[in-house]
Amino acid sequence: MINSTAEREPQPAWDSRRLWSLWDMLILDAREFIELLHVLDEAEQASRGANDAPIPQKTIDKNNEGVRETIRRLKNLDLPVSVKTAEHMCEDCESNKKLHLGVVQLSNTVKLELEGRKFYGPLRRYEQYYEQTKLFGDEVFTNFSSANNDIFEAGACLALERGTACVMHLMRVAEVGLKVLADTLSVGKQNDWGSYLREIDKELAARLKTAGKHTSDEQFYAEARVTIDGVRMAWRNPTMHIENNYSPERAEEILIAVRSLMRHLATKLVEW
Repeated sequence: MINSTAEREPQPAWDSRRLWSLWDMLILDAREFIELLHVLDEAEQASRGANDAPIPQKTIDKNNEGVRETIRRLKNLDLPVSVKTAEHMCEDCESNKKLHLGVVQLSNTVKLELEGRKFYGPLRRYEQYYEQTKLFGDEVFTNFSSANNDIFEAGACLALERGTACVMHLMRVAEVGLKVLADTLSVGKQNDWGSYLREIDKELAARLKTAGKHTSDEQFYAEARVTIDGVRMAWRNPTMHIENNYSPERAEEILIAVRSLMRHLATKLVEW
């Protein structure tokens, strides 16, 4: 008898403002896969060697309920041929013998359809970064909302050992911090990081000339400007050239540095 009641976690709603990856489009849940094979194996063993006697309608209904659950799992695993095979089982499982043949056929179809498919998952050392909505902490999540998608994607890329992609997302995160710093200092929109930093320098110099000394806020802004410029020279500019690639180990170091920067910015800056 095919029967399982485990529920799959609901998938996130589509949001056109966020970046979507292949991982969002299809998540192959290992638990889903293992439970599916377990259900098929139990059903095959239960019906093995059975005669061709009709199955009571109550049992047919129960079996069909289990088949529908199996179909749901097959759809989650993106196995359309197996889905069609399972749907035919609902139409032609009126005897134990037919049920057994249907289960064997479905099992074989699943195995064939899975040939060539690859299953990916984070190594244990990187799993802390995978699918972390607030990877940089609550304050960064709240104060720099436009960076949230890139922070999430940076963690996912690192977890899946895509170091260069991780660093590219991190540079987009740091750019959010730069633009918020510029907005806070009433610096208008610029074309590149260098222009932003030059205008920030001019504004800080003008404030120092007027006041005769740095306030604590302006000291914070000056330090933030220097740190962001360091990110620009060390990683942002080199990352834009195809000659530069980053190992997962190096990407993790850069992620820690950018996380520290954004957490520091979040102590005084808020994106509006």
